[in-house]
Amino acid sequence: MDKHNIYQLIRRASDGLVKSEHRDKLLRWITNRKDEREKEEALFRLWNETEDNEISSKETFASLLQVKSRLGIGGRQLKKQSSLLVHLWRYAAILIFPLVMGIFIWMYMNYEMNANVEMVECFVPNGEQKHLVLSDGTNVILNSGSLFIYPEKFSKDSRKVYLTGEAFFDVAHNKKKPFTVHTGRLNVEVLGTSFNVEAYSDDSEITTTLKQGSVNVFRFGQPKESGIVMKPNEQVVYHMKSGKMDLVTVNAEDYSSWTDGDLRFIERPLSEVLKVISRRYDVSFRCDDKINMEELYTTVFHGGETIEQVMEVMKSLIGNGMGYSIDCGFIHLYLKKKGGTTN
Repeated sequence: MDKHNIYQLIRRASDGLVKSEHRDKLLRWITNRKDEREKEEALFRLWNETEDNEISSKETFASLLQVKSRLGIGGRQLKKQSSLLVHLWRYAAILIFPLVMGIFIWMYMNYEMNANVEMVECFVPNGEQKHLVLSDGTNVILNSGSLFIYPEKFSKDSRKVYLTGEAFFDVAHNKKKPFTVHTGRLNVEVLGTSFNVEAYSDDSEITTTLKQGSVNVFRFGQPKESGIVMKPNEQVVYHMKSGKMDLVTVNAEDYSSWTDGDLRFIERPLSEVLKVISRRYDVSFRCDDKINMEELYTTVFHGGETIEQVMEVMKSLIGNGMGYSIDCGFIHLYLKKKGGTTN
């Protein structure tokens, strides 16, 4: 790709105009070590074209600190950090935030892994899912809005992968090579089993749900012995703010049903329900202030249902005269006044 096309792609990303099929291309280009000078020039040009009043350096810096904290790298210098990655702190304000999140996961990965290991980045846009088979035979199903980084070929003594988003793993058994999923603040280690991990960058919790086998969930930087060893139909919820881990009993099928196309919600607040729907259907929601986003809902949407069908169900569930409008991927939820007008 020549420099002009590179610039145009990043320009469109900063304007929020990148189509889903281009996001993976942009992420791969940013995280690749080649052509660093061309990347720097494109980002520098875009920075200079961005008016000061278009961005808030304080808010951007705070967001990036939050990302570093989530990844467990706050306050540390990363080894082998390229000049481009240093400059990304400056340019992050003009890049889409999920992309920035992906870059910092890549930085974290390079802190731990040998530079000679060939890594593969897989980004799944909203509205899509992807099935991967890793070099050891492990099957991975990635949900919408997820970034997954893994070695092209695993090392002799371990199998390490990196995730932000949601994925279901069916891990090939190998007692000599543990399989570890890194999600920033939390690690999930197994020998061979099937489980679901939900660790989106904009969520306040990381959730691990075990379907079969056994897994050990432990905090980043802590010994494995300090973790929680799970049994089938158990779930560990890690709270990002407090660092607390809760172990609860669940029906694991409820938390992996998305792999069959279903969306299953059990006592989930409306804010979370809409977030999941947003990722699945690649839409954005705007809700009036009077709508209670913390109210809990239990419902199931089956694969193949359109966004219009889903919204009709939500309209019935929320009640209280709720209405909605859909316009080019944007959905407005509002409460109707008596007489049929909106608030």
